[in-house]
Amino acid sequence: MEEKKFLKNIQTTLQSGLLISFIFLISGFFLKIFYGRDFNFLKIAIIVLMLTPFARVIMLLYLFFKKKEYNFSFISFIVFCLMIVSILL
Repeated sequence: MEEKKFLKNIQTTLQSGLLISFIFLISGFFLKIFYGRDFNFLKIAIIVLMLTPFARVIMLLYLFFKKKEYNFSFISFIVFCLMIVSILL
């Protein structure tokens, strides 16, 4: 039962990240149209959208360690490292 609750939290995190990114994107779009400036809202929207999968991988990594499924936790760690490398390149 606790795992289902945790997976629901992961789902909520992904949906919240998408919603926050959407709000920043729409705000930046309207500010760009009406004021000619976006006040970096568009960049913030992209950053939030990029960080949302990071949050999911970190949460899954925690879940797998907690359940002592070390193979999956290692794979999650590899995925996390690959995500960081892809951002840095």
